[in-house]
Amino acid sequence: MRSLVVVAVLSAGCNLYWGHHGGDDICPVSNGPDHTAPGEQLRNPETGVCQTFGLGGGGCDNSCEPCADPAEGIQLPAWPSCFGSCEGLGEAGCLTSATCHATYLLPVGSNMAPTFWQCWDTTTNGTLLGHTTGACTTLDADDCVFRDDCIGIYPSVNGNFESCAAEPANMSCDATTCAMDTHCEQQCTGTSCRAYCVPDDLCTGVDCGTGSTCVETCDATTGTCEATCEANTACAALATEAACTSRTDCEPVYKGDDCTCLPDGCTCAVETYERCQAR
Repeated sequence: MRSLVVVAVLSAGCNLYWGHHGGDDICPVSNGPDHTAPGEQLRNPETGVCQTFGLGGGGCDNSCEPCADPAEGIQLPAWPSCFGSCEGLGEAGCLTSATCHATYLLPVGSNMAPTFWQCWDTTTNGTLLGHTTGACTTLDADDCVFRDDCIGIYPSVNGNFESCAAEPANMSCDATTCAMDTHCEQQCTGTSCRAYCVPDDLCTGVDCGTGSTCVETCDATTGTCEATCEANTACAALATEAACTSRTDCEPVYKGDDCTCLPDGCTCAVETYERCQAR
């Protein structure tokens, strides 16, 4: 942009699974006399794969270790539940939910922005666990997955966790609801984008007098836009992209469409010149 699988392997009556700390065998789970209740599906934070856990029973032998006594149960890993309310949410809905964790894919060696992958729950057995504190970038997979304000980045589907990052700010109009008589614009400068609710017909009826022009001025800190009168020589008053880019003290602002944004920047499929502003 311009300046702007559970892999199921059946062996000797065992279900094999691979956690991120190594391989273990878990006894098969089934219903009926002398069998246990259906297993619980939990998501492995290291790979994103949903794995089934439950009690041992019904046909487990010494080849299937470790087997738990049906009366004792199995120690479940501290992983989030699968297939909860976050399952199937799109990127905008996932990022705005207080109980969902957004994940992204970034192929190894790629210099492109990560692309949204899936939305995961941050609850276990319907319980929202206490959040680990600290910056997202310092967290491992087990801690990152329980933070709704962090995103998990993976090199490929079912690939091992790569990194944790802060959840993107509200950069997309898909996740923005504007008040009546305003419209949403996603404005980008360099690789930084922000969604603004811009009043309709902003400069209609505004008389700035000779030597000044009414222009749209948006504040990235507050996220608001208003009409201001700027001298005709000011960056904000420059009407064309060429006039803006010809000034070293000015920078162009583009309206972005079909954008993907992460903390390290945004890429947009379509950019349309919107206005000029002082650097």
